[in-house]
Amino acid sequence: MKFTWKNDHMEIDLGYRKLKIAENEEQGFLPIQLFISSIVGCNTYLFDTILKKQKINYNYLTVKTEVEKNNDNNTINKISLNFIIEGENLKKEKLLKNLKLSRKYCGMAQSIKDSIKIEDTLTIK
Repeated sequence: MKFTWKNDHMEIDLGYRKLKIAENEEQGFLPIQLFISSIVGCNTYLFDTILKKQKINYNYLTVKTEVEKNNDNNTINKISLNFIIEGENLKKEKLLKNLKLSRKYCGMAQSIKDSIKIEDTLTIK
């Protein structure tokens, strides 16, 4: 990837589209939004892959996040991910085991595991 600074934002040309990173949302994505998105995206993709391999069907999956920051140095202390899944005959113990497995194989989460606490919760509808 090639990153280019353009006056008030960073731009990355991904070939199929450009991604803008900025200090305000009018000009692009905030760095924290991209950071959290990479953690959620990686975990969710792997969770879905595991569920499909086990032939566990669901209607939809949503992830709600909360971020706890240290205001003194503007770092992230904790990321809470609430996986909300809806479907028939879903077994909570099995889903929690698969969620833990998805975390184990998520490179993004593994990269920060010693510095930022990630907490998963599961809601079945």
